[in-house]
Amino acid sequence: MMRRLLFILLACIAVAAQAQPYPSKPIRLVIPWPAGGPSDILGRAFGDRLSKVLGQPMVIDNRSGASGAIGADFVAHAAPDGYTLMVQSMTNQLMLPLTVKNLGFDVVADFEMITQIVPSPMIIVAHPSLPAASMADLVALAREKPGALTIASFGQGSASHLAIELLMKLGAVKVNHIPYKGGAPATADVVAGHVQAGVVGLPVALPFIKQGRLRALGITTAARAPQVPETPSVRETPGLEAYDIGLMYGFLAPPKTPRPIIQRLHAAALEVLKSAEFREKLVELGLGAPVGNSPAEMVAATRKEIEMLAGVAKAAGIQPE
Repeated sequence: MMRRLLFILLACIAVAAQAQPYPSKPIRLVIPWPAGGPSDILGRAFGDRLSKVLGQPMVIDNRSGASGAIGADFVAHAAPDGYTLMVQSMTNQLMLPLTVKNLGFDVVADFEMITQIVPSPMIIVAHPSLPAASMADLVALAREKPGALTIASFGQGSASHLAIELLMKLGAVKVNHIPYKGGAPATADVVAGHVQAGVVGLPVALPFIKQGRLRALGITTAARAPQVPETPSVRETPGLEAYDIGLMYGFLAPPKTPRPIIQRLHAAALEVLKSAEFREKLVELGLGAPVGNSPAEMVAATRKEIEMLAGVAKAAGIQPE
């Protein structure tokens, strides 16, 4: 009799545990880039507001390295229970198969897409000591001394690396590419004068531009950024009219995460993205307007971006290594 009662009690506990509403404990939010960079700045702002909507803490995990591949690989192989999520620069993730052989995961199929968060331009900046007040000046300097001009990116094979290769291709110049492990260290070394110029995310560069510690030369997307309206788009420079590359940030989960959990996360993300306070925060950070599309729309947009990036990588002469 006692055994039967114990069995019934344990069964009730198991059913109750399964019936617990999601989420019932803290959630790990992986940001595959170092602290202080654009992905980290956005991820923390988004995660902070998402935790309030979901009613559970977001534990930030800066699992950086290999241009976002280390953190992405971790999420791709995490338990699909909704307690490991990721805010990622999708543009950098989609660059990985174009630059890395034997990646170890599929950048689309090995994730559950939840929603695109926000687009962002990159910006080409220079140390104030560099005698370049414009993109035309920068190209002229690079042409004068091939391979001498140092330009930092936030990672080998990253979107900013592609931006540098595209600049060399369209400008018919050669520069010395210096890859860093994230936007924060890349920006810090340009500010310190260890590297002459850099292609970095606008959120991490914006405070230094306002302080006069970095000189803004060009926005990498077709449109100018409202946060620095006086800074022209790179494509406004003669000879660089085809230049256009930016970043898109996304919210993802491990593959095979149950549909009800994805739906709950999508609804929570939309609540964050539609709030006026968060929209104002995005502008303050140097980002664009929030997206908030459906998982299916994110998949379609992601596949379209892969095609675009493949074309740009081919034009820039980038091959997987």
